[in-house]
Amino acid sequence: MSVSVRVVDGIYGRPAAGLAVTLSREFDGEFVRRWTGRADESGQVLSMRELSLPHGEYRLEFDLGEYFSTLGYAPKNSSIGVCFTANPGQVYQITLLVSPANCIIFSEAGQ
Repeated sequence: MSVSVRVVDGIYGRPAAGLAVTLSREFDGEFVRRWTGRADESGQVLSMRELSLPHGEYRLEFDLGEYFSTLGYAPKNSSIGVCFTANPGQVYQITLLVSPANCIIFSEAGQ
C-alpha cells in the first residue's frame, strides 16, 4: 500500500511548498508517528510514495499553523488530520486544498 499526497494553497492557487506532513500509525488505540516530511515546490510529498505501508489504521496530519503563519495569516485550525485504513495493493491519492479558514480533501483509492 502506498500514499500519494499533494497540497494546494487556496489563497494563492499554487502548491503549498514547505507545508509539514506527518504520518502516524495506530497501535493499541494510540497513533504513533512513523514519518515526517514536507511538500516540495510542486506541492507533492514525493518521499511518502516510497513508503510501503502494511495493513492498518493511519493518520496524515498537515501543519497549517506553521505554513500560514509564515505567510502572515492566523489559521482557524493549527492542523488538519486525515485518517484512513491501509489495505494491501491499494494506492491512496490525497489532495488537500487549504486556506486559513477551511480545507477541502479529495481522496481516491485505486489498485
